Amino acid sequence: MNSKTPASFAKPLMLSALLMSLPWVYRRMMASRLRARNRINPATGIEVQEKITLGGMEQWISIRGQNRNNPILLFLHGGPGVSLMPFQPVWADLEKRYTVVHWDQRGCGKSWSLNIDPQTMTIDQFIADAVELIETLKVRLNQERVYLVGHSFGSILGLSIAMRHPQLLHAYVGVGQAIKLPESEHISYEFVRAQAEKRGDLKTLATLQDIGHPPYKNYKGMLKERQLVNKFGGQIYCNMDNFKIAHQAFISPEYSVWDHSLFMKGIDFSSKCLWDEIYRVDFTTRSIDVNVPVFFIEGRHDYTVPSEVLVDYFPFINATRGKDIIWFDESAHFPMLEEPDKFVEVLCQRILQSSYDQTMVTVG
Repeated sequence: MNSKTPASFAKPLMLSALLMSLPWVYRRMMASRLRARNRINPATGIEVQEKITLGGMEQWISIRGQNRNNPILLFLHGGPGVSLMPFQPVWADLEKRYTVVHWDQRGCGKSWSLNIDPQTMTIDQFIADAVELIETLKVRLNQERVYLVGHSFGSILGLSIAMRHPQLLHAYVGVGQAIKLPESEHISYEFVRAQAEKRGDLKTLATLQDIGHPPYKNYKGMLKERQLVNKFGGQIYCNMDNFKIAHQAFISPEYSVWDHSLFMKGIDFSSKCLWDEIYRVDFTTRSIDVNVPVFFIEGRHDYTVPSEVLVDYFPFINATRGKDIIWFDESAHFPMLEEPDKFVEVLCQRILQSSYDQTMVTVG
C-alpha cells in the first residue's frame, strides 16, 4: 500500500513550478529595469510599437527617440528573418541623437504569420516594403533626414535602395555588407576548411565533405556551414557569444514571450523562401552608383560575409558624395553586438558629423 499522502506530492510539485517560473520572473524584472532606464519623455520624444501595412501585409515596427526633431535611423535586419528589435536596449544611446526605427520584415519575428504567401518572399518585395516604410516615416515624423542601416541580408536591401532611391536617404550604412554572394560563400567555406585542417579537426572536414562546396544543395547545408564558421570565430569573434546574445534578446522589453516563440519560426520560413535568391546576389554585374554618403562598418574577422570581398570591390563603388570603410577590429559578423559602444559612437559622431559636413575620408 502506498503510504504517501497528497500533501507529500504537493511540495515537490510546488518546488518544480517555482523553479520553472524563475526564468520568467527574472525576465520580467530585467525588462522592467531596462524599460525604466531607457524611458522616453513623451513631451519631446516618441515611443511607439505597432503594426502597419506594407506591400499589402501587416508588419511590425518600433519607433523610439528622445527628440522628434532628430533624424530617422532605420535598421534593416539580416538573416533573413533575424530581427534586431529585441536588441534595441543595447543601443539605447542612439535614441538621444536619432529617432530609431526597427522593423520586423515580412515573415520575421512579430511579422511572422501562417498566412504569408511564400511567393511574396522575394528581395524585390522586401525592397518595395522598405521604400514604402521610409516614405511613410518621412511623412509621419515630418523628417527628411533618413539614415538607413542594413546588416548582412539587410545590406542587400539597403544598398539596392541607396542605388535606386537616393532621394529618400541622407546616408547609407552597410554593416557586414554583401557585394558578391557566390564569392563570399566560397571564401567562407575555404576559411572553415583551412581552420579545420590547421587544428586536425576531422569531424568538421567530414561535415564539409558531406554538405559539399557552395552552392549548397539546400539552405540546411548553408546553416551547417554557418555553424562551423561560428565555431572558428568567423561569425562572433571574441567579445560576445551565443548565450550572451540570447540573453540580451530574452530580457528585452521590446519582445514578449510570444514574440520570442515566433523568432525561430521566422528565421526558418524566411531562409527557406529566400536563400536561393540570396545566393545569386551580385552587385558587381552592373555599375555600383550611389548618390548619397556611404559608410561600411566591417568586422575585421567576418567570414560569414567576408569583408575582403567588399575591400576588393570598394574602388569600383561610385559614391559621388563620399564613401568610407570603418573597421571594428574585435568583431566578426555582428560588430553592433560585439562592440556596441563603438557602434553607437561611430553612428552618433563620425557618421552623423561626416554626412552633415560632407567632408568624408575615402579609404581603400
